[in-house]
Order: sequence, then C-alpha cells, then structure tokens
Amino acid sequence: MAMFFGGLEIPTDARKENYLSYFQESGVQEKLSQILTKMFESKRRPNNPMEYIRKELGATIVSAETLEKLEAEVDDARREIRRLRSILRKLGVENIDESDHEIEEEENSIKDE
Repeated sequence: MAMFFGGLEIPTDARKENYLSYFQESGVQEKLSQILTKMFESKRRPNNPMEYIRKELGATIVSAETLEKLEAEVDDARREIRRLRSILRKLGVENIDESDHEIEEEENSIKDE
C-alpha cells in the first residue's frame, strides 16, 4: 500500500526501509536532524524555513537579477568565442571544429545541472 504526501507517492514497506537506510548511511538523516534541532532550539522561528534549511546545508542563493546578469555575460562570451573562432578559421587554424564540440558538450552539461 502506498501513501501520498503533497502529490508524491511515498514508498512503503521494503522500499521505505531501503530509503531510510540509504538516508542514514549517506548522512542525510543526521544532517537534517541537526538542522531541524537547531531551528527548534532557536528563540525565533525563521521567516522562511526552506531558505533556512538551504542556508544550513550550504546552498548559495542567487537573486533573479544576478542570475539574469550572469546569463547575459555568458551569452556575450559565447558570441565573442564564435567571433574569435571565425577569425581563427580565416587564418587557417585547424581543429577548430573539435574545440567547438567540446565547448558545446560543456555548455550542455552545465544546462543539465
């Protein structure tokens, strides 16, 4: 029998025990317990508990404005790379296509993260 929480199916029985063991062995359970205990023992409740947990886990929170600026800089850099590659091709430099492929793979892996 499966339980639902927030629209997600929660595994039961053997699968549940498997996940609990996995969380315990990987340190997830201990870290979350420490964070929740710290939050509980605090004199003030955080305004945004999810943000509090993210910060305690070491996540860096980037503003939408900063993210837009960084994306614009990356776009500018990609245009400059294409321009410079074009110049290199005109100068007869070989193996430019190979480096194009490597950068495209890197760009795709970054997007997937």
